[in-house]
Amino acid sequence: MSVYRVALVTFDKILSFTKHASDQLQSPNLNLASAADLVAATQSSLLDYRTDEMWHKLYTYTEHIANHHCIEISPHHSINRRTKRPPQHLSSSVIMDTTGSRQPVTNVASDEYKVQFYFPVIDSFLAEISKRFDAKNLNIMKAIQSCHPTSKFFLETDSLQPLIDSYDLPKDKIEMEASLAKRMLEGKELATIGDVLLQLKPLSSAFPNLSRLVRIAMTVAVSTAQCERSFSTLKLIKNHLRSTMGDERLANMAVLSIERELSGGINLEDVVTEFSGLDSNRRITLI
Repeated sequence: MSVYRVALVTFDKILSFTKHASDQLQSPNLNLASAADLVAATQSSLLDYRTDEMWHKLYTYTEHIANHHCIEISPHHSINRRTKRPPQHLSSSVIMDTTGSRQPVTNVASDEYKVQFYFPVIDSFLAEISKRFDAKNLNIMKAIQSCHPTSKFFLETDSLQPLIDSYDLPKDKIEMEASLAKRMLEGKELATIGDVLLQLKPLSSAFPNLSRLVRIAMTVAVSTAQCERSFSTLKLIKNHLRSTMGDERLANMAVLSIERELSGGINLEDVVTEFSGLDSNRRITLI
C-alpha cells in the first residue's frame, strides 16, 4: 500500500486529537486550566494510539478505504526467501516442526509502515508536546488561571504555588494579601486578570506582592498565538503600497487594528477637534 495513503489516514487520526488543544490554546478567551487538562488528555490519547493493536486497526481501516474506492493495494516490496531444506540426516524422517527455520514473513508492508512511519510520527508529536508543556509548565498555566476572577480557585495560595515558586515570591505574605483581596473584590464585576490588576493598582502599597504576582500572570506568554496575530496584522497594514511607513506610525496603526474592540468606540469627531486645536499656527485646516 502506498505510504501516502497510510500517511493520510494516520495524520487524520492524530491531528483530530491535537486540533482541540491547538484551538483552545489559540482562543482569545483562553482558559489556561482547561487547556492544561486538555494537553494532558491529548498526550494520554496519543500514548494509547502507540500500540500494535491500534496500528492494526488503523491499517485495516486504511485497507478498507482503499478497497472501497477501488484503489490498488500492493505491498511496499516483497521479500523472496530461499526455500528451506531439511537436514540430510532427517531426509527419511517425518518432520513435524520447523527445525529452527524461520516462519514465512507475512504483511511485510504493515510492519515496515508501523516501525518506520507510524511510531516515529507519534513519538515526534509526544516529544514536541512534552518539550512545550512539561509538568512544570502545565502547573504554571493552572497557577496563572487561578489569578482569573472566573476561576473556581481564584487567588487560592495552593493553586498559585507553582507561580510563587518560579518567581521566588514570599508565600506567607501573598497568602495574607490574597485572603484580604478576595474579600475586597467580592461583588465587583471582574471579567479578566486585567480587571483584578486595576482594582489592586490604587492599593499597591497594601498588596505589593499580590500585585506583582498578578502582573506576572498577565505578562507570561503561554503560547505564541498572540504574537502570531500581531505579525499577521503588521503584514496586512504594511503592504507594498505603504512600504515607506515609519516604525512609529506602523506601531500606532497596529495597536488600533489589534485592539479594534477599543478603537471602534473612539469618536472620530473628538479626535479631529483635538488634533486641530493642538497648534494655533497649524496650516492644515480640518473641516
